[in-house]
Amino acid sequence: MLLGSITCFAQESGAGWWHDLGDSVLDSLVDVGVRNNYDVAMAARRIGIARAGVGTARAGYFPTIGVSASYAKYNPQNEMFRLPETKCSAT
Repeated sequence: MLLGSITCFAQESGAGWWHDLGDSVLDSLVDVGVRNNYDVAMAARRIGIARAGVGTARAGYFPTIGVSASYAKYNPQNEMFRLPETKCSAT
């Protein structure tokens, strides 16, 4: 996908000067060369990876939202929560 957009950008920006010559053989050779140029394809992939990395790096500048929840149950029958018994002597 990105390779096609690079080809279109090159043609729109005036880099497709060979089209002005009107030679269909030259046009097809350049098109085949652009499609089969693995260096260009790798560069296009690296551009895509770099753009994704920029988005990830910029994410730290935005606020985040977090949610948490907890639950605790009080059981008065539990020994841990029982109050000590006091022994009072009646006089």
